[in-house]
Formats: sequence, structure tokens, C-alpha cells
Amino acid sequence: MKNEPELPIDLYRPIVRHLSPVEDTKTLLSVALTSKTFHQEAIQLLYHTLRLVWVPVTTQKKCLRTLSHSPKCADLVFTFTFTQGEDPYGRRCEEGDEYWEFLAAGLRALKNVTTLGFPIGLPDFAPSILLPLCSMPNLTLFMWPVLSGGDGLIPFFERHPNIRQMRLFWGNNPDPLLRNPHILPRLDRICGGTSALNALLPNRKVPYVEWIGEAVRHAPSHPFLESLQDVRSLTLGGYGRPWGVFLPDVAPYLQNLIDLLITESKVEDDLVNQIAHLPRLRCLAFTWIHGDQPDIEQLFWAGTRTLEVIAVRSGGEGFQEYRPRWVENAGGIQLHVSLESMGHDWELNYESTEDM
Repeated sequence: MKNEPELPIDLYRPIVRHLSPVEDTKTLLSVALTSKTFHQEAIQLLYHTLRLVWVPVTTQKKCLRTLSHSPKCADLVFTFTFTQGEDPYGRRCEEGDEYWEFLAAGLRALKNVTTLGFPIGLPDFAPSILLPLCSMPNLTLFMWPVLSGGDGLIPFFERHPNIRQMRLFWGNNPDPLLRNPHILPRLDRICGGTSALNALLPNRKVPYVEWIGEAVRHAPSHPFLESLQDVRSLTLGGYGRPWGVFLPDVAPYLQNLIDLLITESKVEDDLVNQIAHLPRLRCLAFTWIHGDQPDIEQLFWAGTRTLEVIAVRSGGEGFQEYRPRWVENAGGIQLHVSLESMGHDWELNYESTEDM
């Protein structure tokens, strides 16, 4: 590393940051060995996002040991997610396994993390061990796809008041204390099933909601439905689970809704009538994976006069033949159509003209 690059920092930094820490890992490692300056730039990318997802436990232990023994490396981590084992069906670490000691030490070392994600299938004993160790004052996105062991969440949330986004998947009844608005006072985006939203949405004004299906259906509470009046952007379905509540049942509570995405579910036959009852809707997007293609041309002259954008995404056969006719008849509505593969990661990317 004796020969330092003579390029100004404004020149070589974009070059290094053009590399992907996921797809160009080996290249970044080579760049890190070029010089001290390049090392600093490359190492920031390599450590920024650590996703220890379906990798061998031995590999996780090595990474966690590095974090606990090197505060400089730990301070470079801003996103940390992990799973147990090499695959979803592999062996899980039992209580007392040294893996938990490595994980505890690694979590204790992470101080600058803004995104933290726990895995599905986390053992019941693990939250009480791991959550008290987390002290991340800049944490803004928290993912908790855990079906049990939520008792330690209240103290965790009290220590992390800056959380703004949450993804939650519960299979049991959450702690009713979560309805206290003084807990998570800055929350403005929630992704979860009915049980999670029943606990977190009441008493809070949350403008962005992703309402996904659950293996066991739960009825939405009245306080939950009342709180939908504050929702401006709503996603229904996703994560491979059909949404179990009909839009007509909740439409009366969505009078201020601006953006709507219906995904991974069959669009109901009376979609036009449902949309007509959303007086402020401006952007509509939907995807489907089965069933007949809906006649979206009716949406071009539906009851709502506020609709500005319609986005359609489908992997179904015969979709291509509909596209020219839709474009021809769209009128003043912006129409976006896509044949890309389905997935829960598709988000509504059209900025609403309404101030939130």
C-alpha cells in the first residue's frame, strides 16, 4: 500500500462506490488491498450492509467475532440481518450453543446500525437474551418476523424511540401495551398482518401501511379500522400470502387514501365499484398471479375523478394482448404496465402530489 492514488477523492470515490458489495465482493476485496485510501473506501462498502442469510454457522461466527473484536469494523455496519443455518430447513442452534454467545457479542458491538432484522424461527428463549443487548440510537427500521417471544419488545422499543419503520409477523396476540403512543412515537410506516396492526396502528397516525395476509386470520379491531383514516398509502397482500379482508369492508375507513397497491391476490370482480368509493385515490397499482385478467379499462372512467396513475404488473399469459388497448383508452390517466416477475418487493414508486 505504498503507492497512494493521485486521483482526487471526488474522482475515485464514485468509481469504488459503483461496485456492489453483493455482486462485486471479490473486486472490492482486491480494491481494498490497493492502497490505504482505496482500502478505506472499499471497506465501508463491504461492511455497510451485513446480511448473514442462510450461510453456515461457522461463517457467521467468524463474522461476529470480527465485529466484537474490531470496533472500527463494527462502526461501519449500518444494516444487519441474519438467519440461522444454511437453509430454512436445516438444524437450528439450541439453547446453550456457543453460537448465541457470538451473536450476543456481535449485537453488543453494533452501535451505528439503522436497519436491524431478526429471522423467522427464532427460538422462544432468544429474544430475552438478544434484545437487551441492542443499543442502537440511530435505529430507524426494525424487522421482527418472529411468531413468539415478543415480551422483550416493550423495553427494546423504549430504548429505541427513533424507529420509523417496522415489519412485524406475529402468530399470537401482541402485548396490548404496544398501543401506548408514547412507545414508538415516530413510527410512520408499518408492514404486518392483522394481529400486528391491531396492536400498533390504534392511537398512532401512520401514513404508510402494508397489510399482509396471515396463516391464521385475525379480525381487524374497530380501533384499528378507525385508525385507517390516517393512512395515505396502503398495500394489501404480499409475502406470498393472500389478503384475507375484502376491500369493501374497509373502504369506508379509507376516505383519505391516496396510493393503493393490491398485490399477490386475485383482484375482486367489483374492483371498479370499490375504487369508486375512495374519493381521494390518485395512484392505483395491482398485481395478480392467478385468475382472469380484470377489465381495467372500466377504471379509466370509474366513479372517482381523482385517479391519475394506474400501474399493472402481471406474470400471466395473454397479458401482452391487453396492453395496446389499455394504452389507447387510458385517456388522461398515466398507465404503467409491466411483465416482470411477481414479488413482494415491488413498491409504489409514484410520488403523490398531495402533501402528507
